[in-house]
Formats: sequence, structure tokens, C-alpha cells
Amino acid sequence: MPFPKTTKEVQKLTELINSLGRFISKARDGCLPFFRYLRSNKGGQWTSDCETAFSELKKYLTSAPILVAPIIGAVLSLYLGVSNTTVSAVLVNDVKGI
Repeated sequence: MPFPKTTKEVQKLTELINSLGRFISKARDGCLPFFRYLRSNKGGQWTSDCETAFSELKKYLTSAPILVAPIIGAVLSLYLGVSNTTVSAVLVNDVKGI
């Protein structure tokens, strides 16, 4: 994913982050440089802070959080929770004695 080059591309990026924020925790935490860029609208400079924030965001979105590494060959259980408006799932590694 390349760096945004125009104000319109930065706006699309912030819209995407806002949409993902409903599903991914802390997706918006490092986005202040993007909003500063948009606030300065005319003549806004893509700063090193923007580059750093963009790189960190890409790294965060492309790396899956792992609480515990799975044991190869172990049985995994998938638990689903469903309501009229929400679907959630938890993948559990059943370890005897824990």
C-alpha cells in the first residue's frame, strides 16, 4: 500500500480507518498526523510524522495479534456468539490441566 499523495487520498485513508475502528481496537490511535494534514488542507505537508504513522498503521493492520501460539496438531474449538445484530467468534486451544 503506497503512501497517499493527495488530500483526497488522505481523506479516503481516514474514512477507511474510521470504518475499521468499529472492528479493530486502537486503529485510530496513531492517526493524529493525518488529521493535522487534513486540517491544514491547502498546502498541507506530508511530514515524517505522517510517514511514521502510516508505516505503523500498515504494520498494525497486517500483523495478527496472537495471545498464545497454537500447539501443532492440537484440537482447536471455535465458539460462536450470534444475535440479531452481531456475530462474534473465539478460537480456543483446549489444553488439559489449565
